[in-house]
Amino acid sequence: MIKPIKGTFKSFHDYIKIKGHNSKEFDPNQIRNIPTDEKILYLTFDTCPTHEVDFAVVNWLVKNKIPATIFLNIEWYKNNETEDLSFLKSDQFSIGGHGYKHIRPLRQNLEEQTLDINACVNWILNGIQRKIKWYRSPYGKPNEDTINILNKLGLKFASWAGHVFDKTAPDLPNPNILSMDYIKEHTIKGDIWLFHINKEGINTLEILQQAYKWAIDNGYRFEKM
Repeated sequence: MIKPIKGTFKSFHDYIKIKGHNSKEFDPNQIRNIPTDEKILYLTFDTCPTHEVDFAVVNWLVKNKIPATIFLNIEWYKNNETEDLSFLKSDQFSIGGHGYKHIRPLRQNLEEQTLDINACVNWILNGIQRKIKWYRSPYGKPNEDTINILNKLGLKFASWAGHVFDKTAPDLPNPNILSMDYIKEHTIKGDIWLFHINKEGINTLEILQQAYKWAIDNGYRFEKM
């Protein structure tokens, strides 16, 4: 059983900054990695429903042939369907679900959340012909209904390792430095790293490149989930 978080962490130096958890939500930090004895890391990217695509990040990943997993929100896709989103069909990337709408699970009843998750899964299958194995809730915060729905669909819930690295403590003067400090001190084998490709992050490409270089220099490799 994944235990809910108690209270709210108030600073970066508490290692995780999660707002709004309560006794009905699971702590996403409890499922932060995929256990392995190998030095593998997993790059993941959320697509919260902005009207933008961070092609600087996408093009860098494609150019350098870096495997990653993109958690697709269908509202984001529809907001940006006039753009070239063909990269979502590339074997370089695996696709996970991130909701049809972008609604926090706690604000949905069981029926509403079931419909939303199924709509997301089915749209990805029929819209871009991809089957998914992983799902990350909007806002990254599942409740017990989320886990039960995913279990029935044969899907796994994907969280992340400690921080959203391109949104870490954005009110502080050097968020990238803080993210790298966290990465250097806390990264372990099998960690799932979270960034964004919807221009919601802060200096996403910059911190992504720094984190990637550190990982490679320290003997890690990246795989899709």
